This record gives sequence, C-alpha cells and structure tokens, in this order.
Amino acid sequence: MVSAAKTSVAEFQNDSGVFPADNATAGLPAPGSITGKYTTSVTVANGVITVIYGGSEPANAAIAGQNIVFSPIDRGGSIEWDCDTASVAVKYRPAACRP
Repeated sequence: MVSAAKTSVAEFQNDSGVFPADNATAGLPAPGSITGKYTTSVTVANGVITVIYGGSEPANAAIAGQNIVFSPIDRGGSIEWDCDTASVAVKYRPAACRP
C-alpha cells in the first residue's frame, strides 16, 4: 500500500521542489480510502507517509492500530525513505524496514 504513496510523494517533489502537504496534494485518495489486507489507512503529511495497520486478516491482531512512518530524504534528485518502526515488531515490518 505504501509503494503508490512513495511514488506520488517523490513525483510531486521532483515536479515542484517541495513535498506534498497531504494525500490530495499528492494525488492520492483520502487516508481511510487506502486500505488493504493489513492496512487501515495511509496518510501523507508534508511528504511523510504514515501507515496504520489493521486490515481484515486475523493474524493482524498483534499489530492492529500500530504504525510505520516513512520519512522522505531528498538526495538531490532522488528520494530515500527512512522507516520509524518503533511500535511494530521486526517480524511484521516490511523487508525494507528490518535491521
């Protein structure tokens, strides 16, 4: 779910020189409209993407309501992403956010 948001944020920043203020500015649906099997919302705020976990799978009870925050880092033409995963156990993190 976060891949599309990352692409939208990066494209907006590349076109305008600033990070999008919110989902609408990034060209994304409202946060609660971006849902999936393991996700209840994806929110963009000044380029920072917050994913709230939940979803429809029973296995997600362990992470329901927890989040991962992806912060963009402008590397002068390319965007890197930093993960703040403090509330999510390592086994539930995306591969890019594991130690």
